[in-house]
Amino acid sequence: MTFGDVTLFPNGFRVLSGDTILYELAKMLNPDRCVFAMDVDGVYEWNSRVIIQELTPSKIRRTQILPGDDASGGMKSKLEIAAKIAALGCEVCFVSGYRRNEFAKALKGMDFYGTLVRG
Repeated sequence: MTFGDVTLFPNGFRVLSGDTILYELAKMLNPDRCVFAMDVDGVYEWNSRVIIQELTPSKIRRTQILPGDDASGGMKSKLEIAAKIAALGCEVCFVSGYRRNEFAKALKGMDFYGTLVRG
């Protein structure tokens, strides 16, 4: 489990995203699957409440996504990092951390309610 935090850099302080940490870990550890537990059920279609069930890195690159307003770049940054992780051969799951059964399914590689990114 990772999460972002403020860290010291040569020019002062900045936010280091937990998503960036996950990407670096995925490069080193080569896992089969990475799971993003979020406060929403997955990645939604533009301007709707419909979950996109599956994405690929190329589809993510072609999709226009608003950057979001959190310190680490919001959903746009998450999807860009998910595309990089998926390109390593790792499945990436976006699932609600509030839905314990769905979260457990995603961790186990089972079908889950959310979004799956595959390379």
